[in-house]
Amino acid sequence: MPYTVAGPVSQETIERFGHIVSIDLENVWKDEGQLITADGFIRAIDPAPLLPLMDQLLPAIPGAVPLFATAWGDLVVAHSDTPDHALAEKHKLTLVLFRFGFYRHFLNVPVLAFDLLVSEDTQVGPLARDFHGRGVAYADAVAALGVPEIDECFGFVLPLSAGGANEVSNLTRRRLVEHLAFLVQMGGPPRDLDELDPPKTAPDPDDLPERVPTPAESQLIEQGSALLLKVNPTEDFDFRPLPEFGAVYVWQRGFGTGQIIVAPGDEVLYGNSMLSDAQLIELWRQGRRTPIEKFDVRR
Repeated sequence: MPYTVAGPVSQETIERFGHIVSIDLENVWKDEGQLITADGFIRAIDPAPLLPLMDQLLPAIPGAVPLFATAWGDLVVAHSDTPDHALAEKHKLTLVLFRFGFYRHFLNVPVLAFDLLVSEDTQVGPLARDFHGRGVAYADAVAALGVPEIDECFGFVLPLSAGGANEVSNLTRRRLVEHLAFLVQMGGPPRDLDELDPPKTAPDPDDLPERVPTPAESQLIEQGSALLLKVNPTEDFDFRPLPEFGAVYVWQRGFGTGQIIVAPGDEVLYGNSMLSDAQLIELWRQGRRTPIEKFDVRR
């Protein structure tokens, strides 16, 4: 993957944390240093500047070590659930989206996470890049403000947690460390996405009456299924009507698949499997939508 070198990684960092990262990342630290991908979005960073504040920024995960950042100020941190931090296989990677106030565990062993963060085919990439197409696109932020330096990030002047607009006009470039401290002071530390809204236990299908969709619902289900197939070629669908919105909720069964809410007039909201159904519905209630053109629909 194309990248540029953005500065050295301290010898102290290499000696202190080389054992908890992949061999690839340790070699990057030794041979090249901090890296930024060609578009400026993903960064392999030196943890040192953030370390003194990490327990305040992320108290739910004591001892977290930031390895990667995005231009939005998201972090990928390594941490251990065991007291023996020398066991590299016990370390996990967690994506922390400070701007939205939550984090999500996504990998049980440290790897060079560039590919996962950039790829549209993983659960992690789309979540880090633009949170399923909501609000400001990264390209628009760069066009307005340029690419942040390795120690900077884009930040909302009035944070989203305080009702700030998810628009370019509310963006600026800030120092990463100071901005994350500011976000936590304003909105509190990030919380586990699963704990914010734990997945519901699915009822036994045999206990449910058969539900036949109305003609209008059938049309929305067909539209939602077609849109999901453009993202993930999995044809095992299920649906649930959302009469309070005049919409339907359609999802693909299986790991790493998609879900969508569809209403008349091409109103849709897409989410991947990192969000629960209740979280997607709450985003819909808040007025969030995915532009239909993102699915490359022929109109």
